[in-house]
Amino acid sequence: MCGQPSEPRIFEGVHLVKTFVERPGEMAELERVLLPQRQNMRQKIFVLHGLGGIGKTQLAVEFTRRHRRKFSSVFWLDGSDKVSLKLSIARCARRIPASQISDASRTYSMNSTGNIDKVVRETMDWLAQPDNTEWLVVFDNVDRDHSSHAADPLAYNVQQYFSGADHGSVLTTTRLASLEQLGGSQQVNKIDRAQAQEILESWYRKELACTIMQTEASQHNNLSRVTRALLS
Repeated sequence: MCGQPSEPRIFEGVHLVKTFVERPGEMAELERVLLPQRQNMRQKIFVLHGLGGIGKTQLAVEFTRRHRRKFSSVFWLDGSDKVSLKLSIARCARRIPASQISDASRTYSMNSTGNIDKVVRETMDWLAQPDNTEWLVVFDNVDRDHSSHAADPLAYNVQQYFSGADHGSVLTTTRLASLEQLGGSQQVNKIDRAQAQEILESWYRKELACTIMQTEASQHNNLSRVTRALLS
């Protein structure tokens, strides 16, 4: 039986927003496709695609936050280019139990000695183990098109990093609509009027509460100064 990785700092290097705007339709679809299901042990793949800055990453973050305990392990990978992806996999490798991966691969991200491609292979092999089936891997910002006629040395085929096993859950965020062919998919669009209003109301409530607290604190300080003056 595969041991669980150590408790992670899952979102290392990811910009997190303070207020998440609910996208109930998209969230429900992520939950339907990606959550572990005992009756369906096949690999589950979902692609969030859309324009840059539209909210794909934050939707993936919120899904992961809500459901991370339902997965045996969660690996969040920087998919912006091939180099960043491999380094991200190496950081995840250090969380794999010592008996299940070589020491060189577990410590690569700390001393950068050895062969990073071997680290990637060993991590993929660990994900492919038949008794290790309920993990989630998120490939974030896979925006370089490896199939483009213009050669891009940092582009890559993300499917080559899906472990090769027919189990686990894979979530990809991308600007490339062509990646929707990899599995289930959802185009993430701009927020609608109701969602925009929710953001403004949430911001206003926080600003109002902050103003009230500052006013009360100022009044308390003024009262304290008057009291001290009367007693002096």
